This record gives sequence, structure tokens and C-alpha cells, in this order.
Amino acid sequence: MLCAAMVALAAVTACDFMNLNLGDGYAYNYDYPWAIWKKETPSSGPIILPPQDSIHSEYVVVNVYWDKSTILAICCENKNSIDSTCWSLDKRTGIVKEITADEFNATISKKKMKRDYILSRYEKK
Repeated sequence: MLCAAMVALAAVTACDFMNLNLGDGYAYNYDYPWAIWKKETPSSGPIILPPQDSIHSEYVVVNVYWDKSTILAICCENKNSIDSTCWSLDKRTGIVKEITADEFNATISKKKMKRDYILSRYEKK
């Protein structure tokens, strides 16, 4: 019985290693589907970004910025896609809205935000 409990605990802990905590219950999944989700348990919850609608449900988050109040994400059709869509998520209200690249860049320029990404094209040079 103790062995089974240890295996279950290890499985839950291992699942959380594939996630980046963005604060306020949000996480970025390092493994496919490369999405931002709202944590209801340590390893599950609804996907928030990319939006799960008929257009964006197959998209992936390739670049994410966050601070105490906001999450900014760049979503693409697949990880090799050149075209992308920028999104803003207000952590307090849970409201997600599409923003322009100019709005995205202006926000990250004026705020000190943490950052992570899955594609080498976003690496600092």
C-alpha cells in the first residue's frame, strides 16, 4: 500500500515538472499542447490559451510573458509557423483578449515581466 502511494505521488509530482507556474493558478505546459491552463489540480484544468474555439483549438503557445497581473502569449498554428497571434490574459478577471503586435511590444517594454518560450527563434542574442 505504501509503495502504491509513493508511485502515485511520484506520478503527480512528475506531471508538474512539465509545467511552469505563472502565478494565480495559471501554468504553461512545456509538453504538447504547449498551452496556458488554469490549474484545478496540480496536473489538470481547462486550457485558457490558445482559445479553444473552432479557429484556434489546434494552435500552440510558443512565447509567454507574465507578471503579477497579466499573462501575454504568442500563439501559432504549429511550432514552426511564422504567422502568430498575440493574446493578453488578465489574471484577476480571467479575461482573454487578442491584442496587436504593437500593443504586445509596448506592454513588455513598459513592464518588467518574466519570460519563457519553446522556440529557438525567441532566444536572446
